[in-house]
Amino acid sequence: MKVSTVKPERSVKTQWHCVLHLFTAATSVGICIVLIITSVWVIREEQKEIPDLSVVAQIAEDWSQLPFVSIRVSETACRASEKPVFSRVWLGTLDGCLVGGDYVITK
Repeated sequence: MKVSTVKPERSVKTQWHCVLHLFTAATSVGICIVLIITSVWVIREEQKEIPDLSVVAQIAEDWSQLPFVSIRVSETACRASEKPVFSRVWLGTLDGCLVGGDYVITK
């Protein structure tokens, strides 16, 4: 004798309950992924070096100086009442050439 079994159909309430569980699980996974990506991004941002802005501060200091009105050319040290014109050596404060990335002083 053969017995046939018929699966009862799920009720509409049970179907919506399953859909709600799937939606909740998918939303939770999505939130977790967003949190992981955000955490990785924050960690990478914290590891970046802060650029050296001392050059910008030095430019502001240089531009705040008064213009030269009298210059004395000398190969000796400045007198007590004088200040050196080139207190910082920059490329161009000496005669020279840029050769292959190296600064070569010419005489």
